[in-house]
Amino acid sequence: MNELIQKFRNHLGRKEYKQLEDVWLELLEINAPLDKMLELAELTKRHAPTGKTELLLWVLSDMFKQKRNFREQLIVLKQLLKLHPDETKLADELAECFRHLYSRTNELERLLQKSGLGYGQPVKPALATLEKYLALVPGAWVFDSERGPGKIEQLDLLLDRIVIRFLDKSKLTSGINSVYQRLHTIPSDGYFSQLETNQDALMDLATRKPAELLRLYLRDTGRPAAVKDLKSGLSDLVKKDAWDKFWGKARKDLTQDSHIVIRTGPSRTFQWSDEPVKKSPHGQKSRKAETIAISDSDLENISETEILEFYEKLTNFSQKKRFLDRLKTIRADDWFKLVPKFFIAGTDRRIRTMIEKELSRNRPALWQKLQDRILTSYHQNPSAFVWILENWNRLKLNRASGFISRAVDLLESTAFRRDWPRLRAALGRNNDRLMRSAIQEIDQNMGRSLLNRINDLRSLQQYRKDEITKLITARFPHLAKEKGEDIILSSKTGIEHARQELQNLVRKELPETAEEIARARAHGDLSENYEYKAAKEKQARLMRQINKLRADLSRAKPIARIDINISHVSVGCRVRLEDESGQTQEYTILGPWDSDPEHGIISYLAPFGQRLLNKKPGESLEMAGHVFVLKQVSTGI
Repeated sequence: MNELIQKFRNHLGRKEYKQLEDVWLELLEINAPLDKMLELAELTKRHAPTGKTELLLWVLSDMFKQKRNFREQLIVLKQLLKLHPDETKLADELAECFRHLYSRTNELERLLQKSGLGYGQPVKPALATLEKYLALVPGAWVFDSERGPGKIEQLDLLLDRIVIRFLDKSKLTSGINSVYQRLHTIPSDGYFSQLETNQDALMDLATRKPAELLRLYLRDTGRPAAVKDLKSGLSDLVKKDAWDKFWGKARKDLTQDSHIVIRTGPSRTFQWSDEPVKKSPHGQKSRKAETIAISDSDLENISETEILEFYEKLTNFSQKKRFLDRLKTIRADDWFKLVPKFFIAGTDRRIRTMIEKELSRNRPALWQKLQDRILTSYHQNPSAFVWILENWNRLKLNRASGFISRAVDLLESTAFRRDWPRLRAALGRNNDRLMRSAIQEIDQNMGRSLLNRINDLRSLQQYRKDEITKLITARFPHLAKEKGEDIILSSKTGIEHARQELQNLVRKELPETAEEIARARAHGDLSENYEYKAAKEKQARLMRQINKLRADLSRAKPIARIDINISHVSVGCRVRLEDESGQTQEYTILGPWDSDPEHGIISYLAPFGQRLLNKKPGESLEMAGHVFVLKQVSTGI
């Protein structure tokens, strides 16, 4: 194998790309380790023309696929994702790979649709969303920073909520996005999973490879642990009288492990790191693993730039708070100069709240100036803007319409996709109080503009669009008349599917929710009963879905072949598009209940469907950064 690797390097250096490909195939035939193949691919990316690395990785991916080694195929596909994040073929391959890897997960197809992977959404964020959901499927173990290990009991995709039961039998019901920030997901072969299903294997590790058992535990918890914490955490497997012997065997191997970060102050702790940490020959930690500390004299004399650089190295709330307290004591004047920068650049909500309270109490003019700066440069500081949006009601701010306009700006751009969940949650807080206040500030023309922008958002769920539309049209009834009660076109099959969905909501989901409310009510004290509130909210959302579906069905009209006009794109047509490279794509334009992007069926009410309507053969349109020419229009039903 080493000889082949050297041949590969030689061909790459001499730019002999045909021979390079031949050696790559030879390496595949001898089953060279994946890490070696990826090293060569990385080398090719740096020294070969664009496209050569993709070719080699696709060959490697196909080989793993043929051997049904889907776990390693997924690793290769993720490498390809770094090269071509928006390629349709890659999205389909990733989705298919997950279907094989999680064939026993009943909800997988629904999770794929929810994430958008293979369903037309940008691949990178869709993959991240899918993996988040897969880590939270019922039966999976997680570690909560406050409550310790717990097991997922329920994943509610309708409300984006999970139910976790912890080892102390307590339960937590929370929104996925809010709780995910503090959860550490645990692999299926992790310590807590095996403690439940294969305790004998862990007992064997405790005897033969104690350091490996500690690695599993530290990887699962994801947080620093002192020796006493390890002793307590492993008490189910290692009894008190056996701990000294166990720790004596494990300590040396653990301190040399490249994935274990050891900190010495204020107390000695051990923590898992996904990335290997370099160790010095004497067993000392690398710079990355050193304790972050600064003396009072140094803090008194270093520049503002060095203070900012030091602050950025701090990793948790406690470190940051202690540092800010010391800075305020030693350099009070500089503290008020620097905290606005800490507020904008940071991500910790508690630090922002602490700074806000200090500034509003002692330097209100500075706090106002900071808010104005964030509102002016919200594109550059979206995280800080979202924090203000989340606290708009508590801060008693005015100009609600300005906040809404900026929030919609961020929701319209995929560049801020990571902020969308918090933006959506902030807009819905306190029964849409921010939106209601904004609507009272604007006139009808601004209301019309806001209504159009909201309905065009791809980042907002349809039920939320309907709720906001209702608020706007209640304030401006004329806009409801402008919108009109248009007929909804659909195939007969689509209309029948919608009727079945309505029956399911009315006959199954609504009664089940009523039972949930009854069970939750029996617990008493409704003011503090989260399960009761969640069930009531779910019931309200179901009623809105039912009412909307009933209203839509009352306006539904089946598509008739006789009404299809193929001189231009109309509902019921099938279209063929061709891009600059000559590749073609075909779509059938049907109704909202017929939509099936995986099979080329799109709704005429969807943004892409709306852009296609009335186009004639020969005309062009842009989609996902590519220009397509409409080549043919034919009957689609």
